[in-house]
Amino acid sequence: MYQFYEPLHHSSGGPIKRSRPEESTGAQRTQLTYQFIGESLLLTFISCLLSIAILQLLMPIYNQLLGYTLTVSWDSWPIYVFLVAIIFVVGLLAGSYPAFYLSTFLRSRH
Repeated sequence: MYQFYEPLHHSSGGPIKRSRPEESTGAQRTQLTYQFIGESLLLTFISCLLSIAILQLLMPIYNQLLGYTLTVSWDSWPIYVFLVAIIFVVGLLAGSYPAFYLSTFLRSRH
């Protein structure tokens, strides 16, 4: 619980202001936008790889539970086009809010 309480109040009794390193070094808005979109695309890619690994691990158990065999055709190119499209769309949608809205706030000036 202390981890949730500590950032809200400092020893002076008031809330403390924290800034990201990019903001304190004076990153431009376009740099922040690219960073937010890039981080979002990277996290979406990693989560897609993780979901494929979980699919490969759990597919035999699921097939046994169903009583018949479901397969994923990894030999055909449409599955890869679909995965790339999903990664791109989800990554852009997830990163668009921080990229285009949060990057418009005034950055801290030290």
